[in-house]
Amino acid sequence: MATDVRNLLGECPLWCERTRRLFWTDIEGSELLVLQEDSNVVMRWSLPERLGSFAFTEKTDVLLMGLASGLGFYELSTGIFTAVAASPGEAGTRIGDGRSDRSGNFVFGTMDDSYPVKVVGKFHRLNAAIHPLESKAPVRRWQARDSQPCIAPVPM
Repeated sequence: MATDVRNLLGECPLWCERTRRLFWTDIEGSELLVLQEDSNVVMRWSLPERLGSFAFTEKTDVLLMGLASGLGFYELSTGIFTAVAASPGEAGTRIGDGRSDRSGNFVFGTMDDSYPVKVVGKFHRLNAAIHPLESKAPVRRWQARDSQPCIAPVPM
């Protein structure tokens, strides 16, 4: 699958086996994009703020979204966003990358949204069963030997 799409910051590609679609976010463009298999048609949803990450749900028409200010369920057919929780990050942070774990919990990070970057991000988990937010270890950036940026937990 390939198509010519211009993104300001395209990230978080996820393949949905049930719908045979590739989903991703243009974070700085505040868009969700979807490419259908065997098609060059790209569907776009404009969002009210930056989408850092998302996850599939039991319903193929509903995504769990990590928008800059909080988490919620987004219905693709209607564009309705139902908030679940505000971002647990400190002031000046936003929700960044995230994924579902094997138990269906949504694990994600918050990150500083300013420059120079401050070490204020943390790992968080949205419990799939009861939806409370749980904060984990702080996160710091470090440089690996090959000079590629990496993320590592900071001991608490």
